[in-house]
Amino acid sequence: GKGVASDVIVGEGGLSAAPRALVFRVSHSALERAGVVVASTLKQQLQSRVKFKFALLPPEDTTTHDGCGTFRLKVGVKGMAVMETTINLEELLEHRVRGVEEVVVDAVTFNVAALAALLNRKLAGL
Repeated sequence: GKGVASDVIVGEGGLSAAPRALVFRVSHSALERAGVVVASTLKQQLQSRVKFKFALLPPEDTTTHDGCGTFRLKVGVKGMAVMETTINLEELLEHRVRGVEEVVVDAVTFNVAALAALLNRKLAGL
């Protein structure tokens, strides 16, 4: 289907029983085309070089949630971090149920349903 172009890196579990790592990177323009990013106050000339890196956090690294579906989001340009936050899939789904259509994270406005769908698809692929 029409997905978002991204790199999915699945780490080797090795000897630990930890779940497989999920890390994927997506460009600003790809997220805009997919309707995930609906607005951005990042400078226009920066937007073409901005990458969003989503990394699924292991449950033990999350303090505010049960650890299920919490992603660390880093937004950066060529190794320079512009912003960093965590996004919880369960919270996004709760927003959607309450009729919240958009969520603002720093300089970027995300479409709640589109972001939740993207993260859900990535989790389903694990």
